[in-house]
Amino acid sequence: MNSLNSLKVLRKKVESIDQQILLLISQRQKLAPQFAKLKQQLHLPLHQPKREQELLKKYQNQAKKLNLSLKTIKQIFQLLMQSSLNQQHHFTKSKSLLKICFFHQCKKALLSAQK
Repeated sequence: MNSLNSLKVLRKKVESIDQQILLLISQRQKLAPQFAKLKQQLHLPLHQPKREQELLKKYQNQAKKLNLSLKTIKQIFQLLMQSSLNQQHHFTKSKSLLKICFFHQCKKALLSAQK
């Protein structure tokens, strides 16, 4: 196999791995609304820096064992966590907006009924 073909094969392998990573990120993101809902029920803040730091430390320890760049792993997980937090905020804002809209619709209906 010549070098050009070897390069193509390696690129295909990387693309396949990247597709798996994308699917996993998607699965992770789909959990964000569930986290938001549970945190609201438990009266916990959406952002929990202490938990974040614990996880980052854990992931960096795992990265060290796998001989991965600690800085890179930290950056990747910080991005993933921030994205999840953004999704949680979006979910709670959307839910709040729905409650406000429902309240205004009910208020309108009651006012119309009184006329």
